[in-house]
Amino acid sequence: MVPKVKGLISPLIVLFVLIPFFLLGMGGIGPDIPTHIPKPVDKLTVAVTDVQGTRTVLSQFSLDSTTFLSGQMGAGTISIPFRLIREVTIIKREGTYIAQAVNLAGTKVELEVKGSSRILGKVEIGNYSIYLKEVRRLEILR
Repeated sequence: MVPKVKGLISPLIVLFVLIPFFLLGMGGIGPDIPTHIPKPVDKLTVAVTDVQGTRTVLSQFSLDSTTFLSGQMGAGTISIPFRLIREVTIIKREGTYIAQAVNLAGTKVELEVKGSSRILGKVEIGNYSIYLKEVRRLEILR
């Protein structure tokens, strides 16, 4: 005895045709490559030193599409314009990322930042992107 499947064929075909579209929407296609660099209001040139010791100089520097260093300071939140910062050192402490910023007058401040924040900028040969958790030092060159 053969089961009747005529009524199931059309819905199954539709289902199998639509499944790839849902799966592609879940994770994106290809690596996370910076194809568009925002043009920030403050035109900063910044030297980025990553965890491997590679130093890269970026123009049109931005962090999460802004020109501010933002994070938690105690129970509050702070945003410091990069134009007022000389350098930033990123350290990992107890599973969190800490930015130690030095302003132009030499005053130091520590704030907790998101390691998933993304730095974008331009280099001579193209666009550059790196996550803050992969950065050890930022030097604002102006």
